[in-house]
Amino acid sequence: MATSLVLGSLLGCTPNDPMYTPDEPQGESYKVNKWIEEVMRKNYLWNNGIPSAKELDYTGEPTPFFYSLLSDKDGKGSSSEHYYYSYIESTKAITKALHTEDSYGFEFVLYRVDGKINNYAKVIYVAPNTPAAVGGLKRGDLIVSYNGGELIKANGGYTVLQQGDAIQLDIAVGERTRPVKLAQSLPIEDNPILVDTVYQIENKKIGYFMYNHFTTGPDGFSDKTYDDQMKASFSDFATQQLDEFILDFRYNGGGYLSSAILLSSMLLPSDLGGKVLGLSTDNKGEEDVFHVLKSVPHLNIRTLYVLVSQSSASASEAVINNLSPFMNVVLIGEKTEGKNVGSISFTSEEYPWMLQPITSKIYNSKRESNYANGFDADIDSDEFNERAHVDFYPLGDIREMMLNQTLAIINAGNIKVEKISTKGIDKLGSPIYNSFSRKQSNGVILDEIFFE
Repeated sequence: MATSLVLGSLLGCTPNDPMYTPDEPQGESYKVNKWIEEVMRKNYLWNNGIPSAKELDYTGEPTPFFYSLLSDKDGKGSSSEHYYYSYIESTKAITKALHTEDSYGFEFVLYRVDGKINNYAKVIYVAPNTPAAVGGLKRGDLIVSYNGGELIKANGGYTVLQQGDAIQLDIAVGERTRPVKLAQSLPIEDNPILVDTVYQIENKKIGYFMYNHFTTGPDGFSDKTYDDQMKASFSDFATQQLDEFILDFRYNGGGYLSSAILLSSMLLPSDLGGKVLGLSTDNKGEEDVFHVLKSVPHLNIRTLYVLVSQSSASASEAVINNLSPFMNVVLIGEKTEGKNVGSISFTSEEYPWMLQPITSKIYNSKRESNYANGFDADIDSDEFNERAHVDFYPLGDIREMMLNQTLAIINAGNIKVEKISTKGIDKLGSPIYNSFSRKQSNGVILDEIFFE
């Protein structure tokens, strides 16, 4: 896939060529921006909308130059507040890694209370063997302050809970608080498989798999540790002859297409091995077709129940779309994000920048890609809604709200979930930020980083 680009060949373009520029000083920014332009004109999905060379300023910084090339079709939002899926980063400090990061080891949702400056954070889950786990933090804990300070944006409420020095958190317990002390943050291996288990309820065997991001392994694309663990989980599922299966994507913001193909294949019966699963198309209309994998464990289920939220995106949605032609897919939760596009990473041995432009659109085997605005849930469920402040039982516990609701839907049991006590807090308020959104991939990742 790697190719060699000869920058000097660009300088002989004629005035009628879209990449023509008049003679300019060959400064570092100019050279970097010419490389950015060449990559984008060749690979960007909406390359026909890139401004002509005479409209571009090649002397500015690379980041604003990159964004000056992007289309309004890229991402979401209005012209005044637009969030692009394509992005650029310095390779000196890549921040969008999906695997290991410095962290206390827990995820949370931050709430704002109307009429107050205070914010509160609710713990969503705690990774094992982390400062948060050792400190005794648990899912459902309500953090009201840290080091005696309020959780407000001005003093770092969005990020102070993610990483830093040793910290004391105050957890609401009725009208009082209890302290939880966490050691300084550490590099945490974020395994995407949070829960894999089988429930025997009455006469049914029900598999449950919570998968939080599509990452092949902790050391990047060439490391298949997590993929292998996923195959091992599904090998066990396959031997148990399950009657029903629940796939939990509520915190899954996407990742690699290769892991999405693997998961999709294992959820389908073995007789579909080799069949077209889906495809991607680039800016020239050329197709890259992917198939159901053969040499993997396969389940034999007719209906798949998928737990989703607004944070479910990208490769999560591709799996839902891939499977829809082959089985009944029931979505429980909220409307998903709506990312039906894919991206590829481009780096240069000469310049310290990484480009992650949107390069393709993703389809299923029926050539359907009708989820740019997200998939609507078939059955509404929202654990973060202020009307649903239920006890946050451990993930995988059959009393946990969304899992419990799904088990009731498949007539496997309906266990009442008790309301949580919120004494001392008039109103928990509305969610304004969730920490796991930082892991969202801006489109399905089609390949590993490679040198252009």
